[in-house]
Amino acid sequence: EVAPRAPLECGRPNLAFLLAAHLNHPANEEALVRVCGRAAARGEGMFRLLKLLCGRLFQTARYSDRDPAVRLRGAFGTVYRARLPSEPFELAVKVVELPRSVEEPSTLADLYSEVTVMESLRGEDCVCRIFDYGIDARAGLCYMVSTWYRMSLRAWRERLPPDALSGEALPLLLAVVSQLLAAVCRLGGRRGGGPAAAGAEG
Repeated sequence: EVAPRAPLECGRPNLAFLLAAHLNHPANEEALVRVCGRAAARGEGMFRLLKLLCGRLFQTARYSDRDPAVRLRGAFGTVYRARLPSEPFELAVKVVELPRSVEEPSTLADLYSEVTVMESLRGEDCVCRIFDYGIDARAGLCYMVSTWYRMSLRAWRERLPPDALSGEALPLLLAVVSQLLAAVCRLGGRRGGGPAAAGAEG
């Protein structure tokens, strides 16, 4: 386990919060170079953990061109549509608030798991692609940058007419369900795969 959600309730220190505070302190900037080198040498998992703890490894300004009129609020964060001057396509920037104090529940394990699953499924055309991630230590925010989709499956389904199941849209609905089942089956044999990881471009 990367970090328990409520370490203080378990009688354990909130190591994730304390470690992030040390890594992002200006006095430790020089030591961070050595820490990054050692983390990278220990594998992708360790460096991934460091990126979710240290703000100096992420360029927040790169994703500042976000459309304030297009944002989707969820249970764990807000997703914005963003553009990069150097890229011809749009991106989805998910912004998640980080704990503000040592007493607040830790979110590190959830963030680490989400990034790990998305990175391990790169190359699967049925999965949302993650391009970048990291934190803004000063603002207390975590960013996950991925593919932007014009519409979610839920939003598309809600726009269908009430008689869709018995009308001309039925073949299309069956085709979509078939693609979703195929995606879930493909992900079932992969670590961390499942319905939540499957997506449909639209």
